[in-house]
Amino acid sequence: MSDNQLIKGFTGAFTWENIGQQIANGLISGGAGFAMGMLLDGLFAKKENMGDMFQKFADQIVERLSVKMREIVDTAFFKDNMQELINRSRSLETQYRAYLLVEEQNLLDDMEEDSFEINQKAMSLQMPAIGIFCIQKVIQIAIFEEKKKFNAKYQQLIEVEINDADKYIQDMHRLAIQKIDSAFVYDHKSQYGMDGEMEASWGNVYYEGKLLGVVDKLGKDGNPLNSDGKSLGTYKFEKYQQLEKDIINPARLIINKLKENIVK
Repeated sequence: MSDNQLIKGFTGAFTWENIGQQIANGLISGGAGFAMGMLLDGLFAKKENMGDMFQKFADQIVERLSVKMREIVDTAFFKDNMQELINRSRSLETQYRAYLLVEEQNLLDDMEEDSFEINQKAMSLQMPAIGIFCIQKVIQIAIFEEKKKFNAKYQQLIEVEINDADKYIQDMHRLAIQKIDSAFVYDHKSQYGMDGEMEASWGNVYYEGKLLGVVDKLGKDGNPLNSDGKSLGTYKFEKYQQLEKDIINPARLIINKLKENIVK
């Protein structure tokens, strides 16, 4: 954990996407401990604490989710557990800062136990807490890296935790895509003339009850009519891209860099 005083804090917007990218860069530069030092210095520079940062991450992610995903955060379960997670994260931050000063092994034991419990709670909150989960995983691996100095078997635990995290991100990605798909409605319409012949047909594409566009316009005899140039598949793909850019990619990047730089 040396040279933390030389680590510069984060730059740019204090968002999950930006911080996730910089955490990943820290993992490339110097591993989990280095990335954790960046996080602490960044929080100090911006007069933030870990709990408040995690609340911001959750709020930013929820803003980008579908209504069907946001339903998660309206439950008492989510609200109660989110508050506990934030409080425990602040406590873990305090413990970690103390360890950087004194480097006493007993502090690592307390942090190890807390890291497992915080990660499990973040997993239970699903996609809205994915940023919390990933940052906590970096903290957990940084703790395990320190404990590995005293017990080489922690390398195996590190590998297990990173592989489990990778699977969790994949599962959350699949769940989010399912929620997006279920939020789309394709409503096929037809128009008939006085002779009973179909004169035109089209499809209205709705997302969460809002009309996105009119697609698949066909005239008499099935001749294509002017439309907005999109299809149902295109609308879905755009939602998938937004999900990946704003939420999944920062998470995937962190876990991938943990695998590349920590797993031997």
